[in-house]
Amino acid sequence: MTEMTDSITSTAVPALDKAVAILDYLSEHGFATFTELSALPNLPKSTLSRQLASLIEHGLVRMQGDKYALGLRLYQYGQSAYTHYDLKDAARPALAKLRDATGLTCHLGILEGMQPVYLDKLESPYTVIVRSYVGKRLPVHSTALGKVLLAFSATDLRDSIIKARLPFERFTEHTLTSIKDLYAELDQVRLQGFACDEEEDNEGVVCYAVPVFAAPSQIAAAISVTGVKAQYKDLPFLELLDKLQACARQISATLQ
Repeated sequence: MTEMTDSITSTAVPALDKAVAILDYLSEHGFATFTELSALPNLPKSTLSRQLASLIEHGLVRMQGDKYALGLRLYQYGQSAYTHYDLKDAARPALAKLRDATGLTCHLGILEGMQPVYLDKLESPYTVIVRSYVGKRLPVHSTALGKVLLAFSATDLRDSIIKARLPFERFTEHTLTSIKDLYAELDQVRLQGFACDEEEDNEGVVCYAVPVFAAPSQIAAAISVTGVKAQYKDLPFLELLDKLQACARQISATLQ
């Protein structure tokens, strides 16, 4: 599941901030009416109307009936960024071996600004559907990959990200929603070197993640394995963790 904020990030270019807020909203909800978009903070209807007209003119937003949606030009940008991102290229061979060795869906994720994002995904060879996609933004409190990226980030960045995500959304009965409990878990993640999500983000789905380093103590990304609980029954945890950490070391070696 994806958690997004309805607040508008403030930079030196307010008009761009508002445009990004509109695109973020459409990315999360798929389609939205003018009335729904006008509920975004700091976006009066006159400003929103001009923003939407410009975004449509540039092909970043399109109309479908009386609703707005993301334009195909964003898909072109995304494909270009995806194709040319060096980290993805460096990680894919090792990630493919991990997928083949475990039979689980494998992800590569990074912090993009203050949000964990999937940079790559390799599907499980089995007929198991994991609802994720490249470019998907992730909650930080309910996903293994998000927890790893938080745990190994600089303290100031970690605290800012957590503050921006409050209050934590509950996705399942297992979701951790206490900030105190999250900090305790992040301490444990740093100590043990991995994070887990046991049905915290989606019922029946279990995920483990470890960090990838560009230099000692400098996290560059995280990788994870994801599957339904039944997929783990014939794969001992310590063996799985060893494969996951070996993959992370292999990717880290290409970045250092």
